[in-house]
Amino acid sequence: KLYLVNELLLEDYVAGVAETSNNAPTEFIKANLAAARNYAYVSKGKYPFFDVVGNTYDQLYLGYVSEIKMTKVAQAARDTRGVMITYNNEIITTPYFGNSNGWTKSWKSVWGGTDKSWLKPVKAGYDSGRRQFGHGVGMSQRDAAIRADKEGLNFEELLKHYYTGVEVERVYL
Repeated sequence: KLYLVNELLLEDYVAGVAETSNNAPTEFIKANLAAARNYAYVSKGKYPFFDVVGNTYDQLYLGYVSEIKMTKVAQAARDTRGVMITYNNEIITTPYFGNSNGWTKSWKSVWGGTDKSWLKPVKAGYDSGRRQFGHGVGMSQRDAAIRADKEGLNFEELLKHYYTGVEVERVYL
């Protein structure tokens, strides 16, 4: 098999992640990119000679084209540079998905194994009555975007709602 590997710095990768809309609330975009940064970081070494697949199997990465077309997303990536989500001083995996049916799910209920203490089911009230889209673990993108818009929550508040007992901190500049 022939693989084309795009090797780049983590922050350049995050700026090209296209898992949200340029029209979404800024604080939601920041939360989504912080979660995406964590996901990419903890995925180091996931595959034999690269870390993540650039599609929705891992994260949708469209590269520099995405930065040009989605300037608000690229700015949110710069604004959150080095921001990571930690639990007990460890950088953790932070899955996210489209929307729930009103509650998120635990790691164990979806993927088995040992539960992750920061991935407990939480209420996603703006998703109530909807059909679930995605695995259901972690942050509901729809619910988070509406919370940012209607309740004025900032990205740290959003992350702390979906990921139980975490800290949101700038690990590097």
